[in-house]
Amino acid sequence: MVFLAVIQTIENFFNHMHENNRLSQKRKAQVVSHFKQLLQHEWMQLFWKNLHTNHDIEQDFLQHDFNPYTALKTEKERWYKLFKF
Repeated sequence: MVFLAVIQTIENFFNHMHENNRLSQKRKAQVVSHFKQLLQHEWMQLFWKNLHTNHDIEQDFLQHDFNPYTALKTEKERWYKLFKF
């Protein structure tokens, strides 16, 4: 009997979510979130492909004795100029 009560509770929950359009809103939010994750991944791939080679970045980093925040600022400034942000 407990099993039937659990099933009924789940059905009631989904009916409530459906009637109040919350299920559709939740699915849309999930799709948007997934799209943003995919877009972020693609931008990161593009970024690393078009950035100096990793070796160059490491050499520049070590040669100039940058801390990570200074190196990041330098790269951002280079990208802003490159893309005319």
